[in-house]
Amino acid sequence: MALSEVGMQAEDLERAADIATQNPYYNPRPVTREGIRALLDDAYHGRRPNAA
Repeated sequence: MALSEVGMQAEDLERAADIATQNPYYNPRPVTREGIRALLDDAYHGRRPNAA
């Protein structure tokens, strides 16, 4: 399933990345806007995220 299939619009990905990085929580991997944006793009298109 992809975010696009549940009604998310492509133009909302930037705002979602901003919201997700405003209040980061502990994560063993650094939380960056670029990383979150890439994760959202994968989710939007229904792709598995890159594990690297």
